[in-house]
Amino acid sequence: NSSHRLKRRETSCRIRLKRVKKHWFFFFWPVIFTIFSQGLLLPWLIYRILVYFTDEFIITDQKIHFSRGIISKKAESIPTDKINEVHYSQSVFGRLVGYGTVYIQSGAMSTGNGFTFIPSPGQVKGIIESAVENRQDNRDRRLAGYIGDAVRR
Repeated sequence: NSSHRLKRRETSCRIRLKRVKKHWFFFFWPVIFTIFSQGLLLPWLIYRILVYFTDEFIITDQKIHFSRGIISKKAESIPTDKINEVHYSQSVFGRLVGYGTVYIQSGAMSTGNGFTFIPSPGQVKGIIESAVENRQDNRDRRLAGYIGDAVRR
């Protein structure tokens, strides 16, 4: 009984796999335009800096958590077992410097959530897909264990 409790605790804990911050190219155009406008577009640059430090995109073994907003916050979590599809896109600039947009589609959403300026989007996609597969494998093993226990009784 205590080993069953220990297994349950091990499977319920969350392991952070990756915390994703926006790529440096997120600042490129605001910096360029602020310099050439002699500071007139400084509010745009400040806004981008605030967004960089307040937006979160965290991948754990059990869910994807993301929050957006500077003054008012919008936070959501998608359990990995509810994720249907993960894909990404990259522009020409994105391919040259290594960023893109990662889309996550879950059962409740017909269109996926898009996360922009993600560094190495292919790698991030792979981490999410691995978390989804591992969660499914763990659920299948638990189900097989429950069925095996029921058959033995």
